[in-house]
Amino acid sequence: VVQVYEVGQFAGQVFVAMEFVEGMPLSDWLEAEERSWQEIRDMFVQAGRGLAAAHDKGLVHRDFKPDNVLVGKDGRARVLDFGLARAEGPGRGTPTADSMLMRLTSTNNAFEAKLTVAGSIMGTPAYMSPEQHEGAPTGAPSDQFSLCVALYEAVYGQHPFAGETYQELADSVTGGKLRPPPSGSGVPDWLLQALTTGMAVDPDQRHPSMDTLLADLSQDTTPPIARSRWLWPGVTIFAVVVAVLITLGLVNGPAPTEEELALIAKLEGEARDAAQRSRWVYPGEGDPADTAYRRIAALEALEGGAAAEGSERAKKLRLDFADELVTLGNKFYDEASTRPFARDAYVQALVFDPDNPEASERAGMTLGQLADLRQRAVGSEFSDAEVFTAEALTVLAEDDPDARAEGLIALQDRKGFGSASAQMMMMPVVESLGGQEAKRKLRRRLEQDLLAAADLEPAPTERSAGAGAPAADTDGDDTDGDAAEPEPEPEPEPEPTKGKGKPSGGKGKTKGKEKADTGASGGDEGDEAEPVYDPVKSMELTREAEAARRRGALGEAEQLFHQALGFWNRNAAALMGLSDINFDRGAFDRAVKFAKQAVRAEPKNGDYRLRLGDAYFKVLRYNDARQAYEKASELGNGKAKERLKRLREKTGG
Repeated sequence: VVQVYEVGQFAGQVFVAMEFVEGMPLSDWLEAEERSWQEIRDMFVQAGRGLAAAHDKGLVHRDFKPDNVLVGKDGRARVLDFGLARAEGPGRGTPTADSMLMRLTSTNNAFEAKLTVAGSIMGTPAYMSPEQHEGAPTGAPSDQFSLCVALYEAVYGQHPFAGETYQELADSVTGGKLRPPPSGSGVPDWLLQALTTGMAVDPDQRHPSMDTLLADLSQDTTPPIARSRWLWPGVTIFAVVVAVLITLGLVNGPAPTEEELALIAKLEGEARDAAQRSRWVYPGEGDPADTAYRRIAALEALEGGAAAEGSERAKKLRLDFADELVTLGNKFYDEASTRPFARDAYVQALVFDPDNPEASERAGMTLGQLADLRQRAVGSEFSDAEVFTAEALTVLAEDDPDARAEGLIALQDRKGFGSASAQMMMMPVVESLGGQEAKRKLRRRLEQDLLAAADLEPAPTERSAGAGAPAADTDGDDTDGDAAEPEPEPEPEPEPTKGKGKPSGGKGKTKGKEKADTGASGGDEGDEAEPVYDPVKSMELTREAEAARRRGALGEAEQLFHQALGFWNRNAAALMGLSDINFDRGAFDRAVKFAKQAVRAEPKNGDYRLRLGDAYFKVLRYNDARQAYEKASELGNGKAKERLKRLREKTGG
């Protein structure tokens, strides 16, 4: 462990005198030259002794990875960066709880996490234990798991768990789906067995302690030298000092100048102004930089004389904004219909203050998801649907029920802002919080917007295909970049509901242009009612289907998506849901098929274009993927440029 020699104060500032380590991170050491498995194992055993010393004092590192180990020129490994270290205790709570924004970001896409050439996720998530992925309590076995993952990766040249995205990796880790090691590695079986035990899904099935693991890793050598007792105070002091530094944000430096103080005041004022307008983490329409979080990040990035004061102001802002968001979340947590919005408030609170106890208990977000959100918040890499849904938090702050409902309705009037699926999420909120007139008005607005988004004025030749066939792309846009390709046959859908009964929220019969789109001939059918055509009911079923998909009930979700299409065959969200299910199952050809239909139904949705590109990529249709990503970028999708960059890396062009 990196040694701490002295901690004190000078001129009102905290200083820390630490060991100077001349060397490189363990990750660089591994890449510097070809090394034998014995050399690699020995270096990791040294690092493991540092972790064991911390465990003896009741501390858990929680973020062990090769980047957090320094290898000195003397050949010694030192563990550092105990910034996430905590005493053993309860975890963050139930993961992936219902959240409006998580509904919009919980799809398994091909490029949702940073990839290495080998196709595994880089950074902290790559070394996280199952309990960290699930948001369960962590302890010393979590560090043991992370060390074993890192050592396996180092000696075998591949990650022990497959996964091209964060979700795929998390599924492999929590399911215990270990990859078999490559043949011809020369690594003995007993070392593999020691690592496999350390990577057990159940923490109780791992080695009894870090000391036991280190002994099992060293079977071909003399037993590891016992750790010196004098290291323990250093570990404790170091962890405490790191916590103090993070909390106080103090660094040595000259006093700030007048210009620097003015800049600090300006950034602080802009942060508070953004928060006053509820632009905490998510920006408003048209200005991705307009968030309180980005102003705080700017304060924390100040250097020189402004660094200490900037960090101190940023710390105060973080705590203030986290408290405001928790208060907002508490207003709506008790109502089932608004609890998802409450969770989003708690999640944003954790972005500002990861240690807020109330937000930690109620947010229902894993460490990996929270890290991903923080990273995207720095660059404001949010989809229109996410921004639209975050806007609802501002409206919900209204105390008057009718004003709240009218505010939600006003969101519908912002043409081109927010997908139909995002707008549909407002319905249960208005049902719970709005007056009767507001409910009726919102439902009418939703129907108008849904029909307008689908452009439901098909020509007779299109209509003759029947109610089950999605209409052609009416804006003249070639959604897949291959006009000569025949259109896929539509998936069979359930028969529309007939008879005298009415679906909840529906009107039973339709007329005008809605009737025409069902494919009804208009002839006399006796007492039999015409097919029920209800876009709002269709979106309600889509919302239920998405909830089923998030909890892993893919069969139930698939049925609900098809039921939704029975009420409205141009439901782009349902079509994309079927694409996502097939993507999750590895049926990428069918994922392409449904994604194309979703894009035809909602051609201006950049997120759908992006997911179509991901499906194309999986079936090796790289040119089509490129065109889909380029169109997504034109539509303002923030992730499309990164997709195009990785596509160029893959194809070399």
